[in-house]
Amino acid sequence: MFLYTGKSRLAISAQFNSIGGFTDSASSCPIGWDLSFVQISVINCAATATNINTDSAEVGPESNDSVGSSLEAAAVEMESVSKAISDVQLDNIMENNLNGSQENSTGKNELSGFWKNANETMQKFDANKDQHLDFAEFSALCEALFVNNGKAYTIEEKTLRTIFKIFDQNSNGVLCMYEFTECYNAWIKKILNPVSAIVVIDVQNDFISGSLALKNSPAHQDGAEVVEPINRMLENVAFDKVFYSLDWHPTNHISFADNVNLRKLDKSSPIQDPNEAKEFDVVVFEGPPLMEQKLWPRHCVQKSWGAQLQDDLKVLPDGQMIYKGTNPDRDSYSALFDNAKTSSTDLVGLLSEFGITDVYVCGLAADFCVGKFMSVETCHNVLFIVKKNKNLTLVLLTLTGFTGKDALDLGYRTIFVEDATRGITMEGINATHENLIENHAILVQTDEVKDMVSGVDRRPELGLKLALEIEKKRLQNGKTEKN
Repeated sequence: MFLYTGKSRLAISAQFNSIGGFTDSASSCPIGWDLSFVQISVINCAATATNINTDSAEVGPESNDSVGSSLEAAAVEMESVSKAISDVQLDNIMENNLNGSQENSTGKNELSGFWKNANETMQKFDANKDQHLDFAEFSALCEALFVNNGKAYTIEEKTLRTIFKIFDQNSNGVLCMYEFTECYNAWIKKILNPVSAIVVIDVQNDFISGSLALKNSPAHQDGAEVVEPINRMLENVAFDKVFYSLDWHPTNHISFADNVNLRKLDKSSPIQDPNEAKEFDVVVFEGPPLMEQKLWPRHCVQKSWGAQLQDDLKVLPDGQMIYKGTNPDRDSYSALFDNAKTSSTDLVGLLSEFGITDVYVCGLAADFCVGKFMSVETCHNVLFIVKKNKNLTLVLLTLTGFTGKDALDLGYRTIFVEDATRGITMEGINATHENLIENHAILVQTDEVKDMVSGVDRRPELGLKLALEIEKKRLQNGKTEKN
């Protein structure tokens, strides 16, 4: 069935073909009507175009009299509903949002008002009632969608056009109902109802007051300072999932300088005599595969004091521990992958299993590689070239940065909680922030997180990231429908 909304009122006609699908001939977008919900829905992408009479409600063919009667009755009901809807002007809707009204700020898991389903959303923003959204109408939708407690964000036109183009799959300058249904289900619903996980990275004794204490690094930041803001988030924010990552090394781990004799150095190693290798040197072990490795003081050994989470850190009963660096022959700075990307931690599968859309990253430590978006191999040569002062145990790993980068690479909307992280060098921290923003992550403060998780603070930057991921997956799946 084709449902066409004219400039003043709804005109309905129905015709069936052999497949059971119908096509809006104006845009070549197949659409239909799910009578159980009395709303437009996609029913068959392969449907053949039919002749539509938009001046009156006609039901056919004659062999479908009983079905036609049902459609005719539903059409009458739908027309009654449409009369009420059409009396609500788009200008009034936008005014409510721009004036800070929270009537349409849905909050978490509460799709209400004109966001309730694709059909109602289309009807509200289809200002000229042609059953399509043009760019201006889509822009008005985005102005209502991207708000902070009802107050609209300013969105660059370039951003809006990028998003619009992604959903305008046939590039005809409008979104038909078929295209808008994907936009609603894959994009709008996730923006209104994010599924959020927080990953607390390596808030462990050795990184706070032990063998790799952050306060001994060039920035002299105190890792213990992340505990209070992290605890505040865990107490006040309804995250869907909470994860704690821990460096968890066996005693014979490849990263420990005092284990360098356990493996044979490759001829390409800058240091050939293992007896000359010392902490913070870079060596290359024989493969396969060849393994370039920074040598560290012994740290975070499984079941040791140094590997334990800091005593004051709040650990929720349903929080899940993610152990990394457990393979004696692989180091792992990220909470998602080992450095060689040959294996993943449990976190990769869990984020997918729980349908996570947004990943909040906090903890230790927060700079260098994620800022430059280098490969892991390049990072080995660059990341750790930091001065070792006379009394210095040295520098901490940039674990938060690696995790944020990997989360972005996997397609998650990534939020870096700035006041709940600490880093190694100020230069590295600043570079990290700049590059996160360039790659569609955002930086926030602890006090901003609650409204974002609840869905009442909806950031345009994260909307762009999600749209780009939808396009990427569509291309990967070979489902691009642009002509």
